[in-house]
Amino acid sequence: MMSLYKQLFYFFKSVEEQILKSNKITNDRLSSWQDELFNILNTSVVFFTQNQIRNSFVQLLKKNLSLSSFKKNFKLKNIDFNRARLSAQAKDFLNEHVLISVNLIKLHRDEQIQATLRRFSGWISSIPSMGEGKPSQSIKSLSRDLLKPLHSLNFENRRVLIDQGHKFTSAVNNAIAKDQGAIAVKWVSHWKEEGYNYRPDHKKPDGHIYLIRDNSFVKNGFIKKMNIQYIDDIDGFGQLPFCRCYGIYLFNLRDLPIDMLTEKGKKYING
Repeated sequence: MMSLYKQLFYFFKSVEEQILKSNKITNDRLSSWQDELFNILNTSVVFFTQNQIRNSFVQLLKKNLSLSSFKKNFKLKNIDFNRARLSAQAKDFLNEHVLISVNLIKLHRDEQIQATLRRFSGWISSIPSMGEGKPSQSIKSLSRDLLKPLHSLNFENRRVLIDQGHKFTSAVNNAIAKDQGAIAVKWVSHWKEEGYNYRPDHKKPDGHIYLIRDNSFVKNGFIKKMNIQYIDDIDGFGQLPFCRCYGIYLFNLRDLPIDMLTEKGKKYING
């Protein structure tokens, strides 16, 4: 099968020859060229299929439900969640993020194809008819330039999957935490990671503990109600684009800093 570069090269060469021999470019001819270029791009510019994307999230879900993931995200000795309920929730999360990912990837692909068509039309306008002069850009140069953004699509597609993967992971972990009765969550940022372009406002909460709303320890006076910060009052882990922060969920009053507890709470943890 002919490479995309060769398909573009021979197509542009044909168009150039037709223009150099003609005295004008008609609307029908321009539409015909654009349709032909669109068909070349539409059949040659590949992107992840819905099945590939779904398989990616299925594998991510298996990873989320592994022992190593539990140890990383939950400060709890034994996890015995309602698997039927989690399975139903996880399926909804998975379907949602597959749908979003497919849509984003398709939009990126369509945008690049449309940008290529616009660039092509601009190139046509630079070709003098009836052989009077030379085109502003050679066919080889044009073919290479138009391939650059198309080649970057694979990278952009993977960025979409990575970003949606963080959001999916966050949703699944939150569902498990609620099922297990988590009372708080500790924010973990990657700001110390070399080369990571972290958000400055996500460096600040690193190590900070946020409470889960409606937990019984707050209601029953074990935790101070002054200066309480709930995780659902802020943008959570992975919600903003390309955020890689995550949370360690806490289930025991003893896991909270002592200054968060009331006298009643201190007596409780001291037996």
